Amino acid sequence: MTVPWRLIGMLALMLASFVSAWEFQEWRYGGQLSEKARLHGETLNQLAKAGADAQKAEQDKRLTLEQKLSASEKTHFEKMTNAQIDQARLRDRLATADLRLSVLIDAGSAGGCHVPTAPLRRRRGSCNRTSPT
Repeated sequence: MTVPWRLIGMLALMLASFVSAWEFQEWRYGGQLSEKARLHGETLNQLAKAGADAQKAEQDKRLTLEQKLSASEKTHFEKMTNAQIDQARLRDRLATADLRLSVLIDAGSAGGCHVPTAPLRRRRGSCNRTSPT
């Protein structure tokens, strides 16, 4: 049996060209894939940075809003405290005026002064004192 060297040579040549083409394609696509992976990584990093920047901006907005709310609450608390103090002061003045009025009424019934039943207003000559002449 004779060995067909030409056929074996052709097959070896075809196999060598197939392997070299395979290696070339692997090298070329490997380079493209690594470039795509690098670009994908950069894109993800940019997205992460943009997300972190947006989060930081929202946190800054929230901090500003919390500070404004705190100042508003402080102002409201001060106004309410002042209103309560004013209310207590007015209540004390009303009680004092009521006490003075009751003293005036008691003194008026004994001294002959006319005390009006309407709200108190200062009138000239409201006391009818007679001179002992």
